[in-house]
This record gives sequence, C-alpha cells and structure tokens, in this order.
Amino acid sequence: MNNNFKHHLFDADFFIEGQLAQWPLAQANYKALSRVEQRQIDVGTYSIKVQYNPARIRSTNANVSQNAIAERPCFLCQCNRPIEQIALPFGAASGNVYQVLVNPYPIFSQHLTIVAESHEAQHLTGRVADMAELSRLMPQMAIFFNGAQCGASAPDHMHFQASTLEAWHIIADFDNAKSIVLKQTTNGSTCIAPHLGRLIYKIETESLQYVESELKLIMEHHGIADDMINVVMYANEANICALVVPRKAFRPWQYAAQANEQLLISPASAEVCGLFITPSKEHFDKLTAADVASIFEQVCFSPSEHIKY
Repeated sequence: MNNNFKHHLFDADFFIEGQLAQWPLAQANYKALSRVEQRQIDVGTYSIKVQYNPARIRSTNANVSQNAIAERPCFLCQCNRPIEQIALPFGAASGNVYQVLVNPYPIFSQHLTIVAESHEAQHLTGRVADMAELSRLMPQMAIFFNGAQCGASAPDHMHFQASTLEAWHIIADFDNAKSIVLKQTTNGSTCIAPHLGRLIYKIETESLQYVESELKLIMEHHGIADDMINVVMYANEANICALVVPRKAFRPWQYAAQANEQLLISPASAEVCGLFITPSKEHFDKLTAADVASIFEQVCFSPSEHIKY
C-alpha cells in the first residue's frame, strides 16, 4: 500500500488487476479459477461446498515438518519471491510492518497474502490488533489466519490472508442459524451455532480487548496454543466480528490413507468454515456427507465442548 493507505480503503480490484497484467503465472491461475468445478454437499443440518482446484496441490501437499521447513527457502521472504510479485507495504498502528501480495495460487476471486516484513514464526498472539486494523481498512474482505499446525503452509513466516467477504458462506450460515449466546456484556458478545457440526465461536465487539481476552479464554479452555486455531475476521458496521475455530488435529486419517480411502483434503480456515479444497478430481467426485462429518469430527471440537461461562 502507500503512505496514505490508512486514510483510504484498500482497492483490491485495482491492485490485483495491475498485478495480473504483469505476472503470467498468476494471471493463468486466476483465469483457471473461473473454471474450477464446485458442488454442494448437504450434511444433515448444514452444508459445505467442495472445490476441485488442481493449482492448490502445492498447498494441500505442503510438508510442514520441522525438517522440511528447515531445508527449504522461505517462499514468503522477499529475497525468495518471484520477481513479478509486487509487494505493497503496510505499517500497522502496532508498529508491525507487513507486505501485501497477490496469492498466485488462489481459491477465491480475490486472494491476498499479507506477510510480515521480517521472517518470524506464525503466531497470532500480539498481532490481533493488526488483524482488526486490516479488516477495517478492507471492509469488503475477510482477513483470515491459519495456525502453524492447522493449515499454514509457511508456519515459519507470519502471515494473514484476505479474500472476498461473500466467499465465506459461513457468515450467512451463522447469521441465519439459531445461535446460542454464551456471553453478552457491554463490551461484546460471544455465541455459537450448534447445528453446524463443528465448534465455531463468533465474537462481535467494538473492543479490541474483548477479542483478545476471548481468544485467550478459548485457547485456554481447549488446551491449545495459537498454532491450533483458525480465525476469520471482518468488519461489520461499527463492530469487528471474528469466527474462531479451535482445532484438535491438523489432518484427518483419510489424508494419508491408501488407494480408494484417500482424500487429499488438508483442513485450514477455508475447510473448517465450509469450503473444502481438493487438487484431485477423483477425490472431488467421491467426497460424501459421511466423509465431511468424519473430517470435522477428527479435526474440530464438537459444539457441545464449548466454554461454559
């Protein structure tokens, strides 16, 4: 972005169009995105969408073991990025500095990666304010965070991602659901939607402190750190809304299964929020409602396991 970014809303269309005009690989992948196959699977009281996207094989198959990370160059560090990739600087009020990039392997029609300027591990703690600031400066987009052990393909380099708000059908699903309010104060509210088949908290507030304290409570209650959490944040009029999915596992057993039992689905924020991505046409075609329920049962907590305030 530029020195005036904090005084103007971010124009994602302008940035992405300019980048695609100069970067053939990204342009080809965005054009291919318009042709990806997608279908809906109804799973009892909720539904999910499945996207067949062969360009996502790198992310789905990412080896995030400590040895693999140590042996490969970090693809988010500026010195290792393609020369065509434009970086727009963003200095957060917290003092943290980021670079906004077009994601060359998109799953959304607008897909950005917002990377820390320095090479630091993927941690949300201490950066919630930055996420909230970005959501206000990009009101038409959702800002999302994948924990280092539940979806981040670069767990060694701190980054957020951003995408079109309307792509997150879970927002409408939540708003249309019979949610249960767990906590209501003058500072904000926390609720869940028990019919969604996995535990998702929705935090809505004007207060940054409320978001931070609720995230801390959620992690403490479920016995996890910020490497096992997915968060989607967006601005809603005067409020900040955060969808928080605590995780109990990274990948389901089906990911590493043999032959016809295998399903190449590696759940990150998109998947736990209802958009399953697979680079395999075979797995796209054969995924069933029972598979979806099984995957959620393995990698997410049950709605009944929510915090008892």
